Amino acid sequence: MSDGQPGQLAEGVRTIFFGDQQKCEKNQKKKMREKQVIKSKVPSKSSILGAKKLSSKKPLHPALIEKPPVAAKSNQFKRKSNTKRLTQSVAEDSTLKKARHYRPGTKALREIRKYQRGTDLLLNRAPFQRVVREVLSGLTPEVFRFQSSALECLQTAAEAFVIQVFEDSVLAMIHAKRITLMVRDIQFIRRLRGI
Repeated sequence: MSDGQPGQLAEGVRTIFFGDQQKCEKNQKKKMREKQVIKSKVPSKSSILGAKKLSSKKPLHPALIEKPPVAAKSNQFKRKSNTKRLTQSVAEDSTLKKARHYRPGTKALREIRKYQRGTDLLLNRAPFQRVVREVLSGLTPEVFRFQSSALECLQTAAEAFVIQVFEDSVLAMIHAKRITLMVRDIQFIRRLRGI
């Protein structure tokens, strides 16, 4: 490491020391720039007097108002590691965006209102079409072709049927003084309907 001379450092220690020294210099330069910006924002007496004279006139357009000079960034300050940038952005995002906590049932009621207000189909068209073709292929060996309007009609009727069964099942659940829909509610409604 050192050869016994008090003023001499080993190579590894020297690079660490000078690396820290460069960071200190960067921080000092940054603080100096901040002070210069703050000083430029503080109005001088002549600018205050000039503002008083201008106050009797019409207000200036925002583009005509002089802005304080902004210090230019050099390439030296642009060189930062990607990990620092990522951790800083994640830290800023986590402080700004807090997870919203709703009371139980609030989101469910919002979804109910959303779907009751809408008129679009709830199931995707392609999976429903595959189910229809699978059921038909189980009934007959022939291959059938469908018009898109026929499939849409089938899907609308199927969704209306299922929704009606669920609505009646919820009424049975409420009658039983429960807040959880159970399989026996759906079975009870199917038995009443004769399905």
